[in-house]
Amino acid sequence: PGGEGYFELGSVIDVLEKPTQKFDRSQGDVHGQGNPHFNISPCALLQAGKGLADKLSELRPEKKPFFQANFKSWSERLQKLKTDLQSEIQKKWPKDSPNFMEYHKEFVYFWTCYNLHSIGSIEALPGVPPSAPLLLQAAQKAKKEKVALAIASLQSSEKHVEKFQQLSGIPTVRVPTMVQTSGETNTIEKLQKFLINSILSAKDLMP
Repeated sequence: PGGEGYFELGSVIDVLEKPTQKFDRSQGDVHGQGNPHFNISPCALLQAGKGLADKLSELRPEKKPFFQANFKSWSERLQKLKTDLQSEIQKKWPKDSPNFMEYHKEFVYFWTCYNLHSIGSIEALPGVPPSAPLLLQAAQKAKKEKVALAIASLQSSEKHVEKFQQLSGIPTVRVPTMVQTSGETNTIEKLQKFLINSILSAKDLMP
């Protein structure tokens, strides 16, 4: 860090949920520089991609046309995909997004980019598996707010996600949040399609 070639993608995105007050470990796994889970948001990835292309152009000015042309081609594809997926969401819910919930607050940038509404996380404290009473509170809140679907990453506690579904009666889905080395989510574009389709086609999720 600090070297000429060092570049942090998070430094060029619009950071969400950056703490404005003091915090400590009793509040869970709070990130002092803001929510780091921007990698599943096409909006944030476009910002990060532009920053990376500019940094590479700065380091290798003779290659600037190459870097910028590659970014332009990639960004146009990603922007078109985002527009197409946003259109699918609009067809499903032409007025307002239903309420969603997440196990851990790692979908914040994703919700924001696609104008989807989340009422928060099943975890009461980030990174801390909820106790039975806290899990019940989350389930009661979800029912009260008429949550349509709860989403969790593959890394989230399967046991807690299943218990939440039992307590709330609300459908849940577990999805990858990173590009995989093979299969149907092995590119950024495929992962975006998978995430949106998982939401749109979830069992019992009605318009």
